[in-house]
Amino acid sequence: IGRQIELDIIDDRFQQMVEAYVERNSGFDRKFGAVLNELKLLGVELKIALDENGQPATEEGRLQLTEAYRKELFKAVYACVLTTDTLLFSHQSKFKFTGNNGTA
Repeated sequence: IGRQIELDIIDDRFQQMVEAYVERNSGFDRKFGAVLNELKLLGVELKIALDENGQPATEEGRLQLTEAYRKELFKAVYACVLTTDTLLFSHQSKFKFTGNNGTA
C-alpha cells in the first residue's frame, strides 16, 4: 500500500467491468473525509479545503476530489482484476480440461 500503480496497457476485456465498479462505488454518497483518507493510503495527497462538516468547501474541490478518487480506484481495482485473472483463471495448472459431457 502506498505505492503508485501505473497502467500502461488497459485490457478491453476488463475495462468496462472495472469502470462499472468505480461508478457504483465512487458516488457523491461517499463521505469526502473518508475519501481523502483513502487517497492518502494510496499515496495521493490533495490540498482541498473542507468545511466544518468535512465536506469540500468549493464545488471545484468536490470535483477535484471525486476525479482523483475515481482515477485511483480504477487503477487499484484494475490491478486486482488483472491479478486475479492471471493467477486464477489464465493459469493452465488451475484447470482440468474436460470433454463436452464433463468427463476427462
